Amino acid sequence: MLAEIITIGNELLYGRIANQNAQYISTQLTQAGFRVIQITTIPDEIGEIIEALSGAKKRGVEVVITTGGLGPTSDDLTRAAFLKYFNYPSTASNLAWSAIENHLGTAPGICCKQDNQVTIALPGVPAEMQSMLQQRVLPYLKSQFNLPTFYQKTICTIGIVEEELARILTPWEKQLPSHIQLAYLPNLGTVNLTLTTRLTTAEEAKKEIELQVQKVLPLIKDYVYGYEDDKLEEVVGNLLQSQHKSLAIAESCSGGYASQLIVQVPGCSAYYYGGIVAYNNRIKQEVLGVSERTLLQYGAVSQQTAMEMAQQVRIKFKASIGLSSTGIAGPGKAVNEINPVGAVWIGYADEDRCYAKKLQLTTNRLSNIRLTGYNLLDLLRRRLQGIYD
Repeated sequence: MLAEIITIGNELLYGRIANQNAQYISTQLTQAGFRVIQITTIPDEIGEIIEALSGAKKRGVEVVITTGGLGPTSDDLTRAAFLKYFNYPSTASNLAWSAIENHLGTAPGICCKQDNQVTIALPGVPAEMQSMLQQRVLPYLKSQFNLPTFYQKTICTIGIVEEELARILTPWEKQLPSHIQLAYLPNLGTVNLTLTTRLTTAEEAKKEIELQVQKVLPLIKDYVYGYEDDKLEEVVGNLLQSQHKSLAIAESCSGGYASQLIVQVPGCSAYYYGGIVAYNNRIKQEVLGVSERTLLQYGAVSQQTAMEMAQQVRIKFKASIGLSSTGIAGPGKAVNEINPVGAVWIGYADEDRCYAKKLQLTTNRLSNIRLTGYNLLDLLRRRLQGIYD
């Protein structure tokens, strides 16, 4: 079953507010079993509304949902557009027109069923729209259409760029059944893989998706840190707790961002002992305990300094594991050819080993701070899971 969403409002086109209604409705319709094929944003103009409704009719979608323009002000023109488009009440003989109660506001919604299409108008106020969609609209639509079961699985990866991931997965992707869709969803430092299907029963849908997950995992297992809404900081926290290990972090170029991620998890004091932001070389020496000789001989942005920072913070906090970061966050000039903007060393130390890894990130300061934090936690994840470069 196909669906379209039409969001109405000049404020959306001006960029004054985010179009959260479209995202919410699309998510709910998709989970109910519909396939949303188009989302359109148009101004508060009767002609534009009628044209959008006509286009949806021509495309043969079964469900159209609009939001916005149902209030009492002069720019609320959706009701007038509906009356004109449906030629109501003149066409009452082949049109089912009804109001949708709005318990949170004054503007009722509209439900029109004509031929094989249901067209619904909802208010633009998010709380009102969401309440009406959940309590009235979705139950009605489910009663009108025989919908398939929607099932989706998300695999969360880190430490690999989208292009490389796609290259690795090309042979597997080519053998996917036609009823399973794959989407790559890149974010800063991470890429999510989403597998989606719509089948007759929930059991069949889940079985088909899980079969493909088991096929793809051996290809990318080192990069997978979780599923669905798992967060990296929660994953490493669970690993630390399950292995009865503790953590301390010394940060320079990441400015405490890795620690910020860690402390977002409730109960992290059970495994996170603390951290030091040693941005200045004097602090690296006097507070953290990095030797002056290391800084003079190798520089602050070096493998040796990163390793010494990780080892020193581990010792000072009496933690099982120490992590460190030191680098050129930017956006200024490079220190030298060896360390351009975005050059970062991240370090790891425990009782048995001490290691540092070099990253070449971006020229954007804030992105580099965040990417360093994510890479530090991923380095920790890999060590705790026994994955070595």
